[in-house]
Amino acid sequence: MTELLLFAAALLAGFIDAIAGGGGLILLPALSIVVGAGPSAIGTNKPAALAMAAIALIVYARRGHLNLRLSAAFALMLAIGVVAAAGASTAGPAQLASAVARWIPEARRSMANGIIGPGGSFGQLLIVPIAQLCIGVAGWQPALAIGAKAFHSLPKE
Repeated sequence: MTELLLFAAALLAGFIDAIAGGGGLILLPALSIVVGAGPSAIGTNKPAALAMAAIALIVYARRGHLNLRLSAAFALMLAIGVVAAAGASTAGPAQLASAVARWIPEARRSMANGIIGPGGSFGQLLIVPIAQLCIGVAGWQPALAIGAKAFHSLPKE
């Protein structure tokens, strides 16, 4: 019965996400019922939302509803923004908000602050497999040294 609930919620969420976005508003409560509220449900929702968005993108592109030529500049800017936000997420939201206040003109700060949240989540999603890879390849002591060097190389004020 649980699998049926999750399947139905994911199907409805994917349909809504493909049309207008916001499918997480349906899937997240269903996941909260199954795995419990809080970080477990939110963490489980992230890969599902990514998969739903990727499938919708593929379907729209195959049916000719996506003009890749016009979308290329936007996709490049989005990729740069996601990578920059993911890397900056290791500094923490307070430090990022402070940097945004110093570097971004006031008229554009709301957009920059809006990127910090999702970028931070993406960075946290990436750091665990990267750290595990370093531990698996080199052991925990060299991995700790690599992480310390990476954090030490972050820009200082």
